[in-house]
Amino acid sequence: MKDHVHLAHRALAAGLTLAALASGARAQTPAPPDPNVIWACYVPTSGTVYRIKTADTKEICSSPKHVMFSFNQTGPAGPQGPAGAQGPAGATGATGPQGPEGPAGAGASAFFKALTAAVSTPGPAVLSLNLPAGAYVLMARVRVFSKTFNDAEASLNCSIGVPGQLASTETDVNRVLQDGTTSFVVVGAYTAGSPFTAFLNCASGENTAAVSAGTNLIAIKLGSLVLQ
Repeated sequence: MKDHVHLAHRALAAGLTLAALASGARAQTPAPPDPNVIWACYVPTSGTVYRIKTADTKEICSSPKHVMFSFNQTGPAGPQGPAGAQGPAGATGATGPQGPEGPAGAGASAFFKALTAAVSTPGPAVLSLNLPAGAYVLMARVRVFSKTFNDAEASLNCSIGVPGQLASTETDVNRVLQDGTTSFVVVGAYTAGSPFTAFLNCASGENTAAVSAGTNLIAIKLGSLVLQ
């Protein structure tokens, strides 16, 4: 009878042991792998820790008495630290050489020339301007006085010349009374692909007229010129 009781006790103990092992095995069922999570086991009796769930380690702890735990490889961001002190200013570098002059802008430039003495016998090139290539509006203000006698009327015609005469620039005055003065304006436009000279050309009629001091020639260089 005692042997039967002893055997029953041993069977019960074995059953309890198997149940505990099964419970421990269920408790250590591996979770789905996460590359950002590190799994390890803690050994309470020695205080040591060892890795699991890697390519060359076990999937579960070696003993149900070991405590399985995990932690992330990257923890949460900590609070921002205080700003550091400002560093000293760096040394000032040497000034580099001056660069080359840039091209002229697209703004307007003006060229001006005036007579300082009267021209008694007007002809070609009463005034002239040497100009660089570009687009221009050319203007001349001509001042005239008569050199006639016996109440005769004088006349004068003028035009602007470039390499050739500009079309539609010839302007004249036919009635300048004896000892009288008058003035008129000559205007033209021209585009040149190379440097050129612009002229104020004048010619007197049968009765002589002269070009007075103060007659002038103006050339205004433009960024572009549209002839309509």
